[in-house]
Amino acid sequence: MKIRKIPEMIIVQETEFFSTEQHFSKNFNFNNIITMTLAETYTQQVKTYELRKAHKFNVGLLFLCVFNGKDTLLEDSINSIASIGEETGLSYSITVLNNNHYPISVASLEGVMKQNRDIRIIHNPHVSRGALKNQAIREIKTDYIVMFDPEKEYDISFADLLYSFVRRREKRMLFSDIVIMPWDIIHDVGGWNDLNISEDINLFSRISTSYGILFYPTEGRASMNRFLIYKPKQFQNRKEYMNMPSSRKISLMRDLIVGCNYSMKDLFLFSTGVSEMRISDKIIAMSAYIYSRIKSPKVRKKDKNIYVTFMESMFESIILKEYKRFDTFTKPLRISITEDENRYLLARSEIWKKVRPSMRSFTDS
Repeated sequence: MKIRKIPEMIIVQETEFFSTEQHFSKNFNFNNIITMTLAETYTQQVKTYELRKAHKFNVGLLFLCVFNGKDTLLEDSINSIASIGEETGLSYSITVLNNNHYPISVASLEGVMKQNRDIRIIHNPHVSRGALKNQAIREIKTDYIVMFDPEKEYDISFADLLYSFVRRREKRMLFSDIVIMPWDIIHDVGGWNDLNISEDINLFSRISTSYGILFYPTEGRASMNRFLIYKPKQFQNRKEYMNMPSSRKISLMRDLIVGCNYSMKDLFLFSTGVSEMRISDKIIAMSAYIYSRIKSPKVRKKDKNIYVTFMESMFESIILKEYKRFDTFTKPLRISITEDENRYLLARSEIWKKVRPSMRSFTDS
């Protein structure tokens, strides 16, 4: 198998790795400047001391994303993530996964290469997103996996959130506009399932049950959709889905059913009603459900609904105000519950019925 090398980046085909300014008035107070400088020096000393303590544990970060096909947004996202990595003072690397049949354009990453970014691109169109993620963390074992959205340019303030969480050395997961997971707990719960849809919420639910999740989403609906696919509406209206052959649609719907451990009733609850579903969608849903009972991994009847498990863990974390642990990260916490999600949770979650009034101050809708 051939490896193509380009400056500062290695692209591997199949299963191998590519490898203040400050303005003063005329009458400024010199004593104030000295005090300010001393305060800044002390703050920097404290941060440096904490960073050294973290380095004693050889803390390393792997920033990980799956390329979704939008080359024009990838470069800005990677550069913002690299700036966050630098700001934390921790060792880090960046890996971009691509299981599409077309490669990522080298031209779209020209600016990244000029910045000498340590980035690897793994391209393997023959495996699922879940399998490709397992491959990445198996080949690059590190302390923390940090998932990010390759279509978002991140604010540098997320370095404070990341650093604060890593410093605590908690054996749990943080869900925000980035997702931070200790490598060990991903391994302990069995990694991602071999799915192309809902592989993340499936993993997160298992982590929630075994270790717990701390929640600090800041962009409401965008934060939820960034990593979570849990209902048909999230992909059924996309142009690429509409153009797929029926066999491919059934395969994706089957992954949703398995990933979220859904019954047919769950799919109908997320729709406006069985009678209002398109006939073609009904046929695909029923075919996918039958397929989910045959091919492994299969739906587990006795297991709790995975979407409900994940959402209830989020409600618990917010009610306990765990997000207030990050006093240096000041973005307001925002979640989003759509009308169909509210209807679904009212039917499936007793906890949602109890905490719903308390969630209003954090909810966009």
